[in-house]
Amino acid sequence: MPENKDIDVQTEEIKVFLSYARYDEKNLKFIDAFKESMEYYILNLGGINIKVFLDTDSIGWGEAWQQKIENEVNAATVFIPLLSATYIARKNCRQEFFRFYQTADRLGVTELILPVLLFEHSDLFVPD
Repeated sequence: MPENKDIDVQTEEIKVFLSYARYDEKNLKFIDAFKESMEYYILNLGGINIKVFLDTDSIGWGEAWQQKIENEVNAATVFIPLLSATYIARKNCRQEFFRFYQTADRLGVTELILPVLLFEHSDLFVPD
């Protein structure tokens, strides 16, 4: 998470890390539409440029994917986990979440985690 205090909010891109379970994407085929809609509405309604990290778009063939993901989580301004029972069950998803959370908690900005609930499961998600 960037710690630069001299950011021009009018011109700077907001770096968004989109965290999801590949299994959910395989079955629902929603991630590209979600990303494109988010970019469109934030720019057109808010006038804000965002750069969304999506593993399928942002990691090249043969690239060290684990290091790339770690670097991008660390560089993200906003973290959006697409929560489902599958997401919670995946070690890599939990690692991404907690990597961002640790820094956000230390800086006192945990509100920069914007979870999206894909499925409600009574044993996993509770109102609190």
